[in-house]
Amino acid sequence: MSDGAAGVELLRRRCAQVPEALATLAERLLQGPPLPALLSPLFTTGIGCSEGPARLLAELLLRQGRLARFLPLSSFLAPPWPPAARALVLFSQGLSPNAQLALQHQQRHEQFVLVTGLTPSHPRLAALRPDACCLSLPTDDEQGLLVRLLGPAQATLLALALGAGPPPSPEQLREALEAARARALALGPLPPGGLALLASAGYATLCEGLRWRLLEGLLTPRVQLWDALAVAHGPFQSFHTEEIALIGLEHHPSCAALHDRLASMLRPGHGLLRLTSTLDEPWCLLEHLVQLDALMVATASARGLPLSPWPGQGEDGPLYNLGAPR
Repeated sequence: MSDGAAGVELLRRRCAQVPEALATLAERLLQGPPLPALLSPLFTTGIGCSEGPARLLAELLLRQGRLARFLPLSSFLAPPWPPAARALVLFSQGLSPNAQLALQHQQRHEQFVLVTGLTPSHPRLAALRPDACCLSLPTDDEQGLLVRLLGPAQATLLALALGAGPPPSPEQLREALEAARARALALGPLPPGGLALLASAGYATLCEGLRWRLLEGLLTPRVQLWDALAVAHGPFQSFHTEEIALIGLEHHPSCAALHDRLASMLRPGHGLLRLTSTLDEPWCLLEHLVQLDALMVATASARGLPLSPWPGQGEDGPLYNLGAPR
């Protein structure tokens, strides 16, 4: 098997494991000790595929009327430092060097929470302050691919549980995710050209992690995230003569009518894929995640993408290693 085919096969295997991994984590959360009560005002942070869960948690808390804000990890590089909130929540699957920038500020906050794929005894966690809350996900570093799949999916579920309450039952979640994945498997690969995720009624604010997932998994910078109604205010004109795949994330029955109107505008070279869901918002985000995984695998396979090794592997050290202990 060629390196390219091996990378796609690894992507396929890991994506296929996501629904069961999420159902298993939901069961653990429902049967285990309660999650920590988060103090506010609160900052969240993370980078790469960890940025999605961090932004998601901040948005869910804002919807409850609580003070929460996402900070990029570059905020911790140099003064002026962001004003101290009572809590800081860091998402990082393997505690990358960039993520360790936030550790240098953990004492500035009354509460520090780390969501990670590392176990509490891992040497990289030696710098955690004694009263830090470490929420360890049942995953590992997921070596071999640029895109991390199981860890960010589980971190997304944990962010939902922290910000929206207990998850659906494992049985309901498992059934919904497997059905959603099956619907997407029938769609085949994405066509060539640009790519945009469409949402509405504020749902786009929950979907940044989905954009990062496609960006890393398909090795393309051409992934947009737009409100569906706003497509008429610039985006449509920008891709009018270009090839593009529009992916409608239908989280509510009202989305269908909006996407019907959009479909009537499309020209040759424009495609609209509609990903439906059955779980209530925000939990339907997990259905859309597994559907995008299925599209990503089919597309990577059809295009023969070089996923392992990937372009630029090992060349990002000047930025990636910023924050590593000296």
